[in-house]
Amino acid sequence: MEQQALMSPASISWREVWPGVMTSVIAGCPEDEDSPFVVLYRTSVPLEMGTHSHPREERLTVLDGSLELGFGESSADSEMQSLGPGSYAVIPGGVPHRLRYAAGSLVQIHGRGRFETRRLQR
Repeated sequence: MEQQALMSPASISWREVWPGVMTSVIAGCPEDEDSPFVVLYRTSVPLEMGTHSHPREERLTVLDGSLELGFGESSADSEMQSLGPGSYAVIPGGVPHRLRYAAGSLVQIHGRGRFETRRLQR
């Protein structure tokens, strides 16, 4: 049976994952294999996520603020692309990428679990 979700911004329960960075699982279970999920990330400080990948496809939508996205194993591989509100990106599984969130950003990430982050060794 399909899971139903209906919530307002005021009803979202947030959890701090790093100082100034909050997350909320608003649908599904990212830890479960093949489970569809939707997660929000909200930043009150700038956040830089170094080069990493995920085993499965990741889709993200910038709801507020901005972030920069770059592909490749190093910063020399490609330029960062700026994404503002309404921007959407699909990052295939296994593709190295890096992100810079601006303070005040709200980003929705969705896909199918198991959602894992694999940091690249340098």
